[in-house]
Amino acid sequence: VPFDGRRKFKGQLVGLENEDIGIRVDHEEYLLPIDLIEKANVGPQF
Repeated sequence: VPFDGRRKFKGQLVGLENEDIGIRVDHEEYLLPIDLIEKANVGPQF
């Protein structure tokens, strides 16, 4: 299901708030509802 007109987000995880995941993408922050996330990949940042 698209969220804010997008289906894919690639960015930095910034936190957790209630039932939402915070992610920063291109200097914008989004709160994505956990139940709408089908797949997530976490990669280390060096």
